[in-house]
Amino acid sequence: MRARRLIFTAGPWHSDWGEQDEPRQVVGIQVAGELLRREGGGGALVALADGRFALTGATFAAGSAGALMGHARRQSRCAPESDRAWLLTVTEELRGHSRPTADRSWSTQAMA
Repeated sequence: MRARRLIFTAGPWHSDWGEQDEPRQVVGIQVAGELLRREGGGGALVALADGRFALTGATFAAGSAGALMGHARRQSRCAPESDRAWLLTVTEELRGHSRPTADRSWSTQAMA
């Protein structure tokens, strides 16, 4: 049995997905729940119905928790201070949703 890879995608926000801080969907996938809403509006971190997460705002990014943490870290390197604080909060929240590397090795240990 092979694990399904979650696709990472990013791009400009589309208004037909809803408000940036209250999206109904992202890239055609329903929002399953809100994890964080950016203070002052303009963005959110949400869980999608297909198991991915999405970071919303003027642009969006959707993918696994690990992929979004990497995206947020890269974005924070050149972001203004107010955006860096938001991206750090997002990274901390996603850390609790990512699977540790050790968990991915269970199948090879069981076969040994």
